[in-house]
Amino acid sequence: MRRFMKIVSLLLAVSMLAGIFVSCKKDGPKKEGDIMVIYNGTPVYESELQDIINYTLSRKMNQQTTTEEMKIMMGESIGTYVQFKIIELDFNEKGIEVDEKAVKARYEQEKEGIEESYEGGYQAWMEDYGVSEYFLKEEVRRYILTDMYFNQVKDDITVSEEEMRKYMNLHASDYYHPAGYEWTMIFREVKDITDETECATAEAEAQEYINKIAAGTLTLEDAKNELLAKYTAKDGYNKATIYNGSDFTSYEDMPLVQTKEQFDALLAEMENVYADRDPEADKNSQQYANYMHWVAECFEAETYYALQNLEEGTVYAKPIKNFIGYAIVRLDAVSEETYFDSFDDVKNELFLYVLEEKLQQSLIDYTNELHEKYDVQYLYTSL
Repeated sequence: MRRFMKIVSLLLAVSMLAGIFVSCKKDGPKKEGDIMVIYNGTPVYESELQDIINYTLSRKMNQQTTTEEMKIMMGESIGTYVQFKIIELDFNEKGIEVDEKAVKARYEQEKEGIEESYEGGYQAWMEDYGVSEYFLKEEVRRYILTDMYFNQVKDDITVSEEEMRKYMNLHASDYYHPAGYEWTMIFREVKDITDETECATAEAEAQEYINKIAAGTLTLEDAKNELLAKYTAKDGYNKATIYNGSDFTSYEDMPLVQTKEQFDALLAEMENVYADRDPEADKNSQQYANYMHWVAECFEAETYYALQNLEEGTVYAKPIKNFIGYAIVRLDAVSEETYFDSFDDVKNELFLYVLEEKLQQSLIDYTNELHEKYDVQYLYTSL
């Protein structure tokens, strides 16, 4: 899905680093603007940092991001840029060279993947993230440098059983499997949930898909693909791709709504809590907010009711209204018992996690040493 709010626009709106958004040559950024960093006597200009800052902010920034948080993200981006410049410099001094053929091959592979999977292709990806073509080449180079370092040090790193058990204890929730329901939902999306005509049409279409799935003439996966092909981002439908998918809900995380009486009682409670609701009210009003909360909580209640009454592998008999449209819900499996993974069952996985943590810490320590070795100076006082 494409990002329609460009990060460049966001930054210009807050008037920060106004000089950083300058053009890049295809073979590398121009050296323009203020000098932001110096390492080993080599200056790094604002323009050279444009790509990595834009990309980082576009991935991490949202409408709730504060100015201070944005400054931290920008500083981290600059730190990452410098980190890999001094790593490669140190490698070169040791006679270790980056395999340029490997960089080119991986770059072409990554570019092809983006071209095939990103709406609008590679050009749209660059535009949406505010980067030049040079960025992907540099990003690939950073990944390869990381792999090169890890390959150099991994044989010297040991992982003990004590460390693996400590990791497992610290991440106990990852190895805890409560009893509950595995389920999948897909959506017949609507543009305006308050539009009764649009909703009626969408609900009827979702019901047709349910009937076909229940009759065995269509799978849920085929229905999802058909709906996504019919209702595309190009035509303004861009939420189903986010909310379609599988989920797990434990017994302990849902109320008991096995009977129709329990379900009706829960709906009545929602009716009372959000009595002062109005879908036609101003979208900034409390009445409209109450309406949206009511829709969401009624959806949740009916989903719970469906899960507690469906047979494994079957779909709920009718579509369930949500704020993005109408959901088709399938119960995939029921886990009757709560259990923890045994250490022996996951020790290979634990080894890899602990090794990864140690490799990352080793890279941080190495980079800190290089900052001193190459006299890295960050010249900007504020972002």
